[in-house]
Amino acid sequence: MLNKLLIGASLIGFMTPVFANTDHAKTLLQNNCIGCHQADIYKRANRKVTSLTGLSTAVENCNTQLATGWFPEDVDAVVQYLNQTYYKFKKQ
Repeated sequence: MLNKLLIGASLIGFMTPVFANTDHAKTLLQNNCIGCHQADIYKRANRKVTSLTGLSTAVENCNTQLATGWFPEDVDAVVQYLNQTYYKFKKQ
């Protein structure tokens, strides 16, 4: 019985719609990033971030510097959101 419960609980994560992560990432971004980074920073021609790895590093650096307490999944969600919305880097 316990095994079935654990398996069922673990599958819930796989069944979560993609938009749920997008909404979560957007909320994290609005609550933690917009104070320093307006959307224009992601659209400027002379971006400092030039790759998906660089984007991930930049988001993790902000997470560390601001001590937001984000989990790795939160960082990944924000990176994916920023990439899909603004950067459009190819997945590696």
